[in-house]
Amino acid sequence: PEWSHDGHGIAFTRFPSPWWGPSFQSVIDHVDVVGGKTHSLVEDKGAFAFRYAPMRDDYAFMRVRNGDQNNGNAVYVGGHGKAHDATAALARNFNAYAWLPGGKALLLQGEFGTRSALWEQPLEGVARVLDLGDIEPGNELSVSKGGEVAFIGSTTTHPGELYVMASVHAKPRRLTDANAFVDKLDLGRTESVQWKSED
Repeated sequence: PEWSHDGHGIAFTRFPSPWWGPSFQSVIDHVDVVGGKTHSLVEDKGAFAFRYAPMRDDYAFMRVRNGDQNNGNAVYVGGHGKAHDATAALARNFNAYAWLPGGKALLLQGEFGTRSALWEQPLEGVARVLDLGDIEPGNELSVSKGGEVAFIGSTTTHPGELYVMASVHAKPRRLTDANAFVDKLDLGRTESVQWKSED
């Protein structure tokens, strides 16, 4: 559920039935807190992960690109009933997103080759992949009102820990040692293998 800025309504993902099969036909509905009829905010089938932009009437949500279940997830941005794929130029699969302060850009998490990455995606402009060094972000993102970013990240030799960035332009800083015991283990080496196929 997602509160509207005026606190008078809540947006939520509605599925057509309790069965898994038609779950890709989900839409985003809105209901007044004091009661009343529910109405659809986003009728595009497969919409989920709805979030209002900070201090703006714009919103974002995820769905498979162009509604095609053979495509990966895209992040759509809209307002007043119209939405467009804000990630079309990247043409990648995204697992998570968050609004950045001011509501004029998104923070995206998705696959980048054999790794995962974060992008800063302006609503108008070209996306920029963030320099995280050897850290691979998971699909849980949180952005503070001041623009600090928090995420769970891992490396090829260390499992998930909590990282924070002062901004999307800063280097990640590890906050936790929840899996410090792993550093005492002799682990196998992980590497990416790339090749060109015939086509």
